[in-house]
Amino acid sequence: MQRLADQLVREAVVVECERGASWADIAKMAGVSRQAAHERWSPVVVEGWALMGRKRTGIGTGTASAELAENLNEWFAELDTEHRTDAITATLPSYADPAARTHAQGKREQAAELRSQEDDLRRAADDASHASMAAIGTEDAEQKRAAWATALLARASAYDRLAAVEAPLGREHKRSAGTQRALAQDVLRGATTKATGIAQKATAE
Repeated sequence: MQRLADQLVREAVVVECERGASWADIAKMAGVSRQAAHERWSPVVVEGWALMGRKRTGIGTGTASAELAENLNEWFAELDTEHRTDAITATLPSYADPAARTHAQGKREQAAELRSQEDDLRRAADDASHASMAAIGTEDAEQKRAAWATALLARASAYDRLAAVEAPLGREHKRSAGTQRALAQDVLRGATTKATGIAQKATAE
């Protein structure tokens, strides 16, 4: 019973985060401090859910959304005392609307393309960072710094586009965009050592 209760709480936390609840909101609902809530659920539960692409069936499965919803139906039926077989899909208006599903799939494909572009932009920013570091003390230093800042701003723009396409992840993408813009400002001010350290931390995360 305790294991089941813990599982249900974890799923509830994911749902509330997806609905836009803050960690302060979740902490209040759980009766713990904000820090305790974040430490207990963020790295393992919420961030894990994000890394799984919001799927319960594994990373990069490419499973259609309708099939995922049916998978959730089966999972919920195992927990539900009434054993309803459509508890999830019954709440999704788009489930019976092919046009809505096609639109949602288009959004996912657009997001996947933007993620691929962002990977390319990250590599370009890393290359620009190394070039800027190598040019310190030379007549090319200012130009290389400007190129690095431009690459960082391009990443910020990509995150902004992702925020528009992936509304449930909009807050995460906007935060990433802000980080890239702050790094670009540091680079343009010449604070390259600080910017490099923050950039390395951001990449690792």
